[in-house]
Amino acid sequence: MKSAGIRVSADAVYEYLGYLESANIIIRAKTFDIKGKRVLTAKYKYYATDLGIKHALLGYRPEDTPGHIENIISTDLPGRGYGVYVGSSDGMKTDFVAKKGDKRIYIQACQTIQSEDTMEREFGNLESIKDDFPKYVVMMNPGVYEGTTETGIMCCSLTEFLSSVL
Repeated sequence: MKSAGIRVSADAVYEYLGYLESANIIIRAKTFDIKGKRVLTAKYKYYATDLGIKHALLGYRPEDTPGHIENIISTDLPGRGYGVYVGSSDGMKTDFVAKKGDKRIYIQACQTIQSEDTMEREFGNLESIKDDFPKYVVMMNPGVYEGTTETGIMCCSLTEFLSSVL
């Protein structure tokens, strides 16, 4: 709205987001403090429940594919009974913390790994989490990264992740 020159208060934005969430157009993911093992009440990330609406409004853009992967995962997990959160620990972000009862999984999503920086970001964030819950890196096509690392991180394709029993 700001880029369109429309002045609007933060309260109004949150009110609009609430309407979109109530209409099941978006999903709100709260932030989960991994180290403190608690849900934070002030930080959220939103995902579209139907990417077709986004594409109809903005057109399809291939450069948005990494976000689409996250979006697909964020809408799949609640259907499996998981609560979906964005993870945070010591300033590092984890794309998803999914919780179902006492079960928890950590997920990093990316399109591909083409550099050491990307590899460090995707795997390093998960390696920094010091508990024994399952950790995944989900990619379109993991290629040489497919399988389980020495540190126990499972790397798989989006298709494999969506068809797995978690």
